Amino acid sequence: MPYLPLNVSVYTAAFAGAMAAMCNPVGAAIIDPATGDYAPYAAAAAAWAQAIDIAWTASPANSYDLACLQNVSTQLHNAHPIAPNALPAYSTVANWTIYAQAVVAAVRQGDVNLGTQNITPPSSVGANRADCLSSASTTPGAAATTIVLAMKLIAKTSGIFHVGYSFIVNATAADVVTTEARIYTDAVPGTPLTLGNATLIGPGSNGVALPGNVPVINNGIYGETAGTGITIAGATVGYIADNKAVVAGGAMAVNWNALVGKGQIIPSPLNENAVPIGQTCLVTVSLANTVAARALGSITAYMFELNN
Repeated sequence: MPYLPLNVSVYTAAFAGAMAAMCNPVGAAIIDPATGDYAPYAAAAAAWAQAIDIAWTASPANSYDLACLQNVSTQLHNAHPIAPNALPAYSTVANWTIYAQAVVAAVRQGDVNLGTQNITPPSSVGANRADCLSSASTTPGAAATTIVLAMKLIAKTSGIFHVGYSFIVNATAADVVTTEARIYTDAVPGTPLTLGNATLIGPGSNGVALPGNVPVINNGIYGETAGTGITIAGATVGYIADNKAVVAGGAMAVNWNALVGKGQIIPSPLNENAVPIGQTCLVTVSLANTVAARALGSITAYMFELNN
């Protein structure tokens, strides 16, 4: 049956190292061009990767961790090649459990040593960001609170995000415009929250929802559709990060920025409460007018994850 990695980066590093070594061990040369002939080796390498992933758990892995896991996997399987007739037996995860636990223990001790030297290895992923500059206009309803803007990314490194937005409300002097920024994350880890009545107005980095290794390809900045307001499904209740009412006097600029984590703005007393790796950080902006619906325009927004 399919296996859902706890940490897909750890699984991939272990699988790559074992696959390379099993298919081309020391003293041998890889010369067979038939892809299917390597299926038994892939099955054994997959069992090895699963054992490593289970031993590692769902905790984050930095660039040192991934490099070391891959290199040790290669060295171990190079030095101890599996006889072809023994491959089926070694396609069972239980046959690798002790080896995997030993490898993980060694790699983690390296992290301890790096910590004593105040050395932080770089992140294992690239930049994680979303941004937009849109002139698309929307007209939220009066009185009712309407979500007009949404920004979301999957946490990959620190789980702390810098977010900000600015837009114009074409209000009148009689309007009292109330704005609210709210922070959400996935209600069920590994099951990404979803947006409705939303139009993508700026791209965002792809991510992977953990646990479960679920690809998330719809990160980015969203505007609401046809004045109906963005809807959210599969999210936590949310945390109010900013709430204010402004008496308008013609076209009014609304803007805000902050560092945010899971259920709070940062810094927060005593605890940063970062979004867990593989979970969504969603920041929404809602708006209500006391008099009548008003058109918005010139939306600028950004969101990026801090690396450490």
